[in-house]
Amino acid sequence: MNKSGVVKTAGGLIVLGLIVIVLSVAFFSNGQADEVTVTESVTTTTTATEIPAEPVLAETEAEAEAAMTAGSETVVIESSTTITTMSDTDIDVDALMQDRVLGNPDAPVTVVEYASMTCSHCANFHNDHLPAIKKELIETGEVKFIFREFPLDGVALRASMMARCAPADKFFGLLEVLFANQRRWVGADDPIDAMTKMGKLAGISDARMEACLSNKELETALLEGRQNATKTYELNSTPSFVFNDGAHVQSGVTDVEGFRKIISGL
Repeated sequence: MNKSGVVKTAGGLIVLGLIVIVLSVAFFSNGQADEVTVTESVTTTTTATEIPAEPVLAETEAEAEAAMTAGSETVVIESSTTITTMSDTDIDVDALMQDRVLGNPDAPVTVVEYASMTCSHCANFHNDHLPAIKKELIETGEVKFIFREFPLDGVALRASMMARCAPADKFFGLLEVLFANQRRWVGADDPIDAMTKMGKLAGISDARMEACLSNKELETALLEGRQNATKTYELNSTPSFVFNDGAHVQSGVTDVEGFRKIISGL
């Protein structure tokens, strides 16, 4: 290579390096979007409660560090399904926020679970106790089970947004996979990236994923749901279970026998 070629090559490398630096700065600046502020209004007083951007792997924030030391099993979904019944970028928030329900809609008992996607106790309930509750109470027609989000941090909020954007008939399947693999994706260097990979296996395209995770209306709807649960039922931890619209409110992991005992007293 002659001297002129060397100079051109060196100049090209310098320009390429500058482009990489600019893109890196832009990327890390956008990362601040995961910090979420919830504003609550009570009579004439307004207070702000900040949801931490980092996930909390516990029922309460104080337990987060201890929860990270435990092991977990891994469950993987295999699917080639893609969303074809709706526009990838057409986000109908009212439709997405419709209740996600298991069981007979006319069941005599309605149980609403409030959970955070990064809560280790919520994962424990879904992995170890919900299967028996489904078999013995939900599939028998005794209980209608509704899942609602109570995000404790920015990662949990993004996971909730993603799950709501999955096809409705795949919602509980994706929920099961997220909880079964919770430590795997929450503990990843980039939990949002690890989480979205699982969402794509459930049929969420790249375009829809981007549209969902950047949708401020959906974000607000989920945070308002958390605020309403706090005001209506005085919830402050996850998982929490509301039986028959507040006839009984139960906080903490509850097994099938605990459910039976509560139901018998309604």
